[in-house]
Amino acid sequence: MEASFGGEVDEAFPSAAFDIKEAGNCLAVECNVAAVYHAMRAVEFGLRVIARDRRITFPKGPVEVQQWGEILRELEKSVATIQQWPKGTAKEAAHEFYNKALLEIRSFNDAYRRHVMHSRAKQYDRYEALSVVEKVERFMKLLATKISERKRTPLIWKRP
Repeated sequence: MEASFGGEVDEAFPSAAFDIKEAGNCLAVECNVAAVYHAMRAVEFGLRVIARDRRITFPKGPVEVQQWGEILRELEKSVATIQQWPKGTAKEAAHEFYNKALLEIRSFNDAYRRHVMHSRAKQYDRYEALSVVEKVERFMKLLATKISERKRTPLIWKRP
């Protein structure tokens, strides 16, 4: 089964294509825990791109080797600085975009990723696994509206 979250996600996140496809394949054969696993790997590509977009650096190496918790902590600090931007629609649009993304990432991390990656996952039924994959699809589509593996937003947005 060829799985895709659509052209905009394929274009924005080519590194996630394998895991998006595998999540779909796993759903097709009802390997539901595996579908959630691959969906969380796809989210991780999005998480890294957000960190790069906000120009976050880490003293212990590149973003690819950082733990989700560390990336999230640094992203939360970066997003909090948006409140210091000049008032206007750009500030509001950036605040909304990044906070929606952070909310989803926290949710993925707490509800699914920790459990499935550390062999503590329950047995997902097909409907739960499909729901997770659909949530990941919406998340990746949200990210693709503003950022990608090749495109960053300005450090301080000018207009939405």
